Amino acid sequence: MMIENSRFFTEDPADKLSDLDEGSIDLVVTAPPSYSEDRYSKEYLDHSYCWDSLSDYLEYMERVFTEVYRVLKNQHYCIITVGDTNTFYGKRQWEKKTYPLAAHFINLLEWIGFTYVSEYTLDKGGKALTDKCRSAYYPFMLSPVSSNEHVLIFVKKGDIDKPVPCPRCG
Repeated sequence: MMIENSRFFTEDPADKLSDLDEGSIDLVVTAPPSYSEDRYSKEYLDHSYCWDSLSDYLEYMERVFTEVYRVLKNQHYCIITVGDTNTFYGKRQWEKKTYPLAAHFINLLEWIGFTYVSEYTLDKGGKALTDKCRSAYYPFMLSPVSSNEHVLIFVKKGDIDKPVPCPRCG
């Protein structure tokens, strides 16, 4: 299915997930929106997502993934893809900060009740901008481009004593 045909493409997933029955989803694969405090960034201009701080962002993600936990079947998987997020506090290069979103999501989903299984890290091959390397301030003004993508795998182990039914015969 194309993402444009999904019910979550244009609407808030925190609200739409509440419409689904408990334990009705077999697998969740998602890439949450990235976090940025730069109100003029492409993420803010292209989407309606807006957070004033990292804690606001994580509170919203907690709402979404609490609903994901509720609708996901027991002993089934949730796979999340997140990158290292660079954000600016101001307009200067030295005010840039990298947030390790993978670590935040691991802590958050384990707190909700998921069991962390594994992580795969992919190097997207992003390079630092070459014109910055010629600057007189070279090593101090250079911030590398976010180049890692983290694929996080979680499993819901809600009721461990209850056996998982066979998908073929029940």
